[in-house]
Amino acid sequence: MKRLILLAFSSLVSAVAFAQTCPDLSGVYGDVMDYGFAVEIKQSGCDTMVMTQYHDDGSQVTDKITADGQFRVYNSMPQFETSATYNATSFIFTSNDVNTGIKMRNFIFSLDQDSNLVEETIKYDTDGNKGTDQTGTLPRCPDGQDCTF
Repeated sequence: MKRLILLAFSSLVSAVAFAQTCPDLSGVYGDVMDYGFAVEIKQSGCDTMVMTQYHDDGSQVTDKITADGQFRVYNSMPQFETSATYNATSFIFTSNDVNTGIKMRNFIFSLDQDSNLVEETIKYDTDGNKGTDQTGTLPRCPDGQDCTF
């Protein structure tokens, strides 16, 4: 009986130790008035998030993203099939050309020490070779402020 309890306890500890973690990106970043653009992320654990982009022309685009590595066409980027995965510090999006299947971009989202959204974009040429790398930061919208209009 002691062995069974010990085995069950060690299995539970192992499962907790190896559980996947991810950053919580929930929040609003940017400001339509200041930047012409804002993004709101509502995250449900590590597997799903709803991302809404707000633009200064009044338009908005919403994507429900599933971080399971499967390629999907999202409303915000219809020219790509995009997969989403995550690790302990980032969400990683890989985008392939919807017509050719060639890898065109990686988008890596993380938070900096001030909880601002950092996006690293890695572009690839039409042969799938790594090209340019660009990093940008959108500040977190202050609590109580509406940055989406």
